[in-house]
Amino acid sequence: MELGIGLTKIIPLIVYLTGIGILFVTLFYKIEFGIYFLIPLLTQQTLLEYMRDYPGGKDFIDLFFFVLLLKWMLSRQEFRKAPELRGSLSISIGAIVVWTFIGLWILTHTFGFPFSISNKAFIHWKNFLMLPLLFLIIVNNVKDEKQIKIILTLMAISMLYMDRSFYNNFADKDRSNFDESLRVGTTFSYLGPNETAVFYAQNSIVILSLFFFELHKRRKMLFGVTVVFNYWCLMFLYSRGGYLAALVTFFFFGVTKDRRFLVLLVLGLIFWQTFVPASVQQRIQMSKQGKRGIDSSIAARYDMWDQAWELIKENPILGYGYYATHNLGIETAGNRKIKKRASLHNGYMQLLLDQGLIGLGIFLIFFFISFRVGWRLFRTAKDPFLKGLGLGFAGCVLAVLAGNVAGSYWFYLNVSAYYWINLGLVIRGLEITKESELESPQEFQQPKAKFAAVVHNK
Repeated sequence: MELGIGLTKIIPLIVYLTGIGILFVTLFYKIEFGIYFLIPLLTQQTLLEYMRDYPGGKDFIDLFFFVLLLKWMLSRQEFRKAPELRGSLSISIGAIVVWTFIGLWILTHTFGFPFSISNKAFIHWKNFLMLPLLFLIIVNNVKDEKQIKIILTLMAISMLYMDRSFYNNFADKDRSNFDESLRVGTTFSYLGPNETAVFYAQNSIVILSLFFFELHKRRKMLFGVTVVFNYWCLMFLYSRGGYLAALVTFFFFGVTKDRRFLVLLVLGLIFWQTFVPASVQQRIQMSKQGKRGIDSSIAARYDMWDQAWELIKENPILGYGYYATHNLGIETAGNRKIKKRASLHNGYMQLLLDQGLIGLGIFLIFFFISFRVGWRLFRTAKDPFLKGLGLGFAGCVLAVLAGNVAGSYWFYLNVSAYYWINLGLVIRGLEITKESELESPQEFQQPKAKFAAVVHNK
């Protein structure tokens, strides 16, 4: 965690001590302080690694979730009564939680594992469960548009710090030609460049949309700078899945908001070799190499998918259980070594293998509903900021769906946390929009009533 200001060793301690103080403030005063502190911390895995040696530092994020949940329960605040939460969205989220839990039992039955909290699959499921929990905390405790803007500003600042971390790791690299050593990470210490690139593609479209709709000059400048640096980092992460997700969101934004993006996209696809750096060109062109017309990494994926497909055909409905791919012994040959694969590098096939057609169907329904609520906010909100949030989140859903074609990232807290936070903010945005619509008629009725009274008196 190189900060470049001589405070590399002391910053984790400062954050740790500040976090302990924020925990008490959250528990005994206001929950929003804990939310504001947690959100930028979710992407700073490197910083959290430095805090592991402090008391409770290893479980710092878990501790924050526990305190936020406890404060929410102690405040006796009821669930929001938004129609979206009474209907299809809440059902789909509930179905995800229930079916993934059932998947744990299927896993234990399939492989004969003991069902315990020390099981790796259970720990992975517990970490995934933080995502819908985070959504519920946001929906039930974010009160107004001011808080929405604060949260999105903190997310942008957090991404800028990720950008700086990437630049520090990448700046001294020779990028005249592509080499695997160029693929460095950011603050996602245990996740690679593919996961980071998909994270950027998912969240940069939200910030881009907010930039176009934002009226506040300073916040608009912040969003603009974040977008520029985010996409610069995405380009040099050399992730073909990240490139695909970004292209899908550019096309969506061009169709729905600014047709100039379509023109730029078409020109970019035609003349991309004239302005894209040589190392990025080589990375893209690597997709078609070798005897089979594809590079070795893609060939290895085809090999994995062939093996996975044979397993899927044996158990297509229920799958082999949550987190089952890690235990199925799928192997591929790469660089003359046989490697066991814990990921199929295709989120849809991995969902199908682990959780069957039922699990895949539940997830796809959830993302369809998520896109619909984002689009509804864009179409119904009168406030420009909320319109930008709705459109950006709809694009974020498409980035998630495109990005997981080349990987399985939707279960990672670091990659998906901002997605679930934005979903909660969109729901709050819809409620704020409806509340403003209910108030507006009363404002117009008063002058009308006064005019009627004057006419009557005459």
